[in-house]
Amino acid sequence: MKNKVIILFLLTFVWGWNVLTTDAAGENLDISLSPQYPGPYDEVAISLSSYTYNLNNSNISWRLNGVEKLSGRGKTVFSFRVGDIGSKNNLSIYIATLEGDVLTREITIIPATVDLLWTAETYTPFYYKGRALPTINSKIKFTAIPHFSNNNNLVYKWSSGSQEFPSVSGLEKSSFTYLTGNFSGQNAVTVKVESLDGKSVALATANIPNINSEVILYEEDPLYGVLYNRSLGNNFELKKDRIVIRAEPFYFSSKDLEGIIYKWFMNDNPIKSSTPELPNVLSLVTGGNSGSTDIGINVLNSQNVFQSAGKEMTISY
Repeated sequence: MKNKVIILFLLTFVWGWNVLTTDAAGENLDISLSPQYPGPYDEVAISLSSYTYNLNNSNISWRLNGVEKLSGRGKTVFSFRVGDIGSKNNLSIYIATLEGDVLTREITIIPATVDLLWTAETYTPFYYKGRALPTINSKIKFTAIPHFSNNNNLVYKWSSGSQEFPSVSGLEKSSFTYLTGNFSGQNAVTVKVESLDGKSVALATANIPNINSEVILYEEDPLYGVLYNRSLGNNFELKKDRIVIRAEPFYFSSKDLEGIIYKWFMNDNPIKSSTPELPNVLSLVTGGNSGSTDIGINVLNSQNVFQSAGKEMTISY
């Protein structure tokens, strides 16, 4: 399952002047888009501003793909709907100021999308139908899938917040393995994709929260095996004189599975599994007596002190 991310676009500016020099114009006319990163078929508003010219008293003409769409005095904002992925939306802007200067701008917007897929390198049992989720101090593998008009020879730049990762960025480096932090919170990873000439750019960001490692307890039936269809809750009524409990860890780093430690407790006293080769399995025999027993377990990653989980339950018999 892929994680959908922000839909972005490719933006190219071509600057031109009829009267003034390009340098002077470039410093005194700003163009902004809203949304900043329009996707296919998005409604886009383009705004003009200047600290030098009074644009509200200037005659402004907007042409889209050669056809005039808007003109008049003070028309500093123009909205239109862009086309599909890869379509060229050519916008021409003509400005005649009261000072007698004439300015032109040519903008080409080429919509594109970027899908940013991710996979957490954490463990889930074979029967679990959901996806593995990242936890503290674990790894997430990201893969960027750009949809440009030309997807060849693209440069990928990976970052997280203000931190950049130049060693894993570069030509055709479309994947990145990220180590999550030592605290709970969001993992924000951004990929910037550019053509070799730098004229086509797309951005995508994924925000993925860290979750806590977990341990879930199941009953192991002698006839049917582990009853994975229902977990053991905080209280369990035992109607026979024996129960086998299996602990299943969730969201511990996959590479550290051999270093997982299981610590069982009975009425707050440490006990060992009756089967050393299966440290996540505990057998409890009541001997026909009635009463209750508190069972607890702590699961620890011996290779990573930030990953641990615990569970407690009371068994009545």
